[in-house]
Amino acid sequence: MNGNGENTDVTKMITEPEVPPVPMEGGEPLPGPTPTVKINDDAIYDMFLDKDNIALGIKEEDLVKIGNMVVEEYDKDKASMSVYDERKAKWRSLFIGFMETKDFPWEDASNVNTPLLSEACLQFQARAYEALLPSQEIVKAKPMDSKFKDEALRVQRYMDYQLLEEMEEWEPDMDKLLLALPLIGVLYKKTYYSKKKGRIISELLTPDEFITNYRCKRLQDAERKTHLIWMPLNDIKINMKDGIFIDNEQIRSQGNNLNQNTTSPEYTREADRSDGQEEPADITVTNRRIILEQHRFLDINYDVKQSKILEQDGIERPYIVWVDYESRKVLRISSPQYVDQESGNVKTFDYFTDYPFIPNPDSQYAYGFGHFLDHLNQAANSIVNQLIDSGTLNNLQGGFVSRRGGMKRGVLSFKMGEFKEVDIMADDIRKGIYEMQFKAPSNVLFNLLGMIRSWSKELVSVSEWMSGKLPPSDTAATTMLAIIEQGLKIFSSIQKRCHRSFHKELRKIYILNSCYLDEKLYYDIQDSGSGEFKTLSIGKNDFLKTRDIKPISDPNITSRAERMIKAQTLVQEVKTNPVTANDIMAIYEATREYLVIVTGDTQTVDRCFPKPKPPSPPPDLPPQEENAGFIREISANALPQQDHRKHLFEHQAFLESVWGEQMEAQGKNLAKAHMKDHMAFLYLQGEQERAMMQQAGVSA
Repeated sequence: MNGNGENTDVTKMITEPEVPPVPMEGGEPLPGPTPTVKINDDAIYDMFLDKDNIALGIKEEDLVKIGNMVVEEYDKDKASMSVYDERKAKWRSLFIGFMETKDFPWEDASNVNTPLLSEACLQFQARAYEALLPSQEIVKAKPMDSKFKDEALRVQRYMDYQLLEEMEEWEPDMDKLLLALPLIGVLYKKTYYSKKKGRIISELLTPDEFITNYRCKRLQDAERKTHLIWMPLNDIKINMKDGIFIDNEQIRSQGNNLNQNTTSPEYTREADRSDGQEEPADITVTNRRIILEQHRFLDINYDVKQSKILEQDGIERPYIVWVDYESRKVLRISSPQYVDQESGNVKTFDYFTDYPFIPNPDSQYAYGFGHFLDHLNQAANSIVNQLIDSGTLNNLQGGFVSRRGGMKRGVLSFKMGEFKEVDIMADDIRKGIYEMQFKAPSNVLFNLLGMIRSWSKELVSVSEWMSGKLPPSDTAATTMLAIIEQGLKIFSSIQKRCHRSFHKELRKIYILNSCYLDEKLYYDIQDSGSGEFKTLSIGKNDFLKTRDIKPISDPNITSRAERMIKAQTLVQEVKTNPVTANDIMAIYEATREYLVIVTGDTQTVDRCFPKPKPPSPPPDLPPQEENAGFIREISANALPQQDHRKHLFEHQAFLESVWGEQMEAQGKNLAKAHMKDHMAFLYLQGEQERAMMQQAGVSA
């Protein structure tokens, strides 16, 4: 396995248990799974690391330098993202429709948010979610050889269960990822093995939790990768007690004296403000501390083969450092390296998988719809609010009344058809009253709003037909397919990037399964009545006989309607094409594919639409039964093993008999065609005998 998480020698990792497995979540490559650092949505810290801590073998003055360096470089990386964080916070407000209090042009003026950005994100999420997670089958295993198809089937069956059932956070996190991805532009998954839960975890990290320098062009090339963790103080104490963290009395007794408003990322603060929520001050101040888990290079010569620190040689190697942000104290240092048994080289396991939306040539922080639609959305907001304010003024009735007009002041009530007397000196009552006239809402603004909406739809490929509105009834299926395909060009390219990242994540889960597979659970998931395997020990061997694992989704298609049209076209072509019209298996495969797309349930389709049995060979009928079939105008097959001379004699006698003379022309033609088949077989037999005699003569 290399630094990108690619497996290089899974066989030796499993068949030789004394070889250190892939280190998980910062632990040294010791036998057995290395524990992990994570924080979930409930801010509950789940940490199970091996008790070996490289920091215990490093001098105190060096740890001080490392702690200062980790915090200072994290601050630099965070500062490089300041503008990005501010813009990201605005995108979130636009997405959920949060608007600041507005008092212009008057108090309580119109303050509406147009859902341009929301519509774009929701449309993408709806398509991508269905494309990446179709029905109950998610992964496809590629066997090492065609004879290992059963092994590959068992692997993909288990991983489908693993992703949808065992890894309970995986599908909800994918749902969140595909919704936030078009808004922010890039999100991350962190994949590792949890000893506490006894299973693999692949958790979602947002850019405010996972920080690299903004100028880093590729995640794999980042000099530092920092996971910001708000860790409960009680968990820190437990880790110190268990020897996982270096014990520090100052941290244990001090609590958290940080002001969250000065350390919490801008995006998180804006999210809390727009949602109208805030943590109680006592929890914010005393209950949690900021821990930086930084994957970086250090000038420490740690030999993973001997599990000990050697003399420094000036070469920096990859390590994972846990530092308390406030005190800058190093709590733990561990190595993510392991020994590749095939080459003997030391390699690094990469935990992080990035999901980019639209590539950014200058940074690994990819572009999202927020980058392109925020100004259009704000312009649309301004226009809509101006139109509403203009309509409000136009609907108001007000103006000026002459003080000297002699008209009675106060509230006047009217009944239907009633006229009131007024004492007014003016010769025309209208001369004593002036009504203010406001212009109606501008058609120019309304047209401009339509133009902005059209721009946004073209940018994100959201047409009316793709939004669920019905096309004209006379629209041909091929025309509809072409329109959908053109409308999904942008979505298709983004889908390919998601598919590629998903493949990387699945590959990491696959590698972890080859090391930490629960074979009892693996056996229970399989169809025990199928007879595919008999023993529990076959589990890890299945992963050895599988070359790769990849998503079953089509990276080129994000529309279910498009897949249905293509599948339906295939069924019609197979049934009408002369080459496949009589091929039962071809018709079955095409029809099954269409039914799977329609129902989205492979198991139900296989249960209700069973695979047809292969056609049985034609029966070897005696010539008399074949003659009876000719009378009924039923054809017969000439078989190579038949006595062709006897058949020809019987068929010729039948045609010359009374029965043959009374037979219809169609029956006679079938009989003559059948006799030609027998003559062809006789010719081939004669040629074979002649060739054998010639070969025997040459040999003699």
